[in-house]
Amino acid sequence: MPVEDPTPPQRPPKERKISGYRPSVKWPKAVEKREWETVNNDLTKILEQQVSTADKRLERMGDIIYHYGEERFGVNTRRSEIAKPAPIKSRRQQEIERLVRERRQLRKQWKKASEAEREGLMLLQGDIKCRLATLRRAENLRKLRKKKEHTRARFYKNPFKFVKDLFAKETSGILKITKTELEDHLKKVHYDKKGTNK
Repeated sequence: MPVEDPTPPQRPPKERKISGYRPSVKWPKAVEKREWETVNNDLTKILEQQVSTADKRLERMGDIIYHYGEERFGVNTRRSEIAKPAPIKSRRQQEIERLVRERRQLRKQWKKASEAEREGLMLLQGDIKCRLATLRRAENLRKLRKKKEHTRARFYKNPFKFVKDLFAKETSGILKITKTELEDHLKKVHYDKKGTNK
């Protein structure tokens, strides 16, 4: 019968968590054999020059390799750091902007114009106002339709989460009054003077 060792097995040391975010290095592709040979030779020389114990060398190895790759090949930028292009405006949106600019110019002209010219400018302003109202109504309908489609997609994706989000979030807390005070308050609020329920 084998004798069990009373000492428990040693746990491996916990890995150090790297503080902060380090962007990934733009390493060469696996096909580029020559590039990888030079990287291998350079890193071997750098690591051999390190004078310390084996544990400390292992701790520093990751940082050394990362800094070497960062200096030589550069790093990838985060998607959030890349400037997002401005959304492309539709013809309707462009026309709305153009009509708004025209209306502003007409208002400036109207202030400087004589009485006879003001009548013509008022007619032009009326035309622009009607056209803007039509375009804005159509744009609002498009946005509403898009919002409905988005809501429908969210519902089909996860109906339980969708319904849960509709309700108010659960609140938690501690009741700071006694039970008798609470009962007295509820009686005052929900009972009339005769003692019957409201």
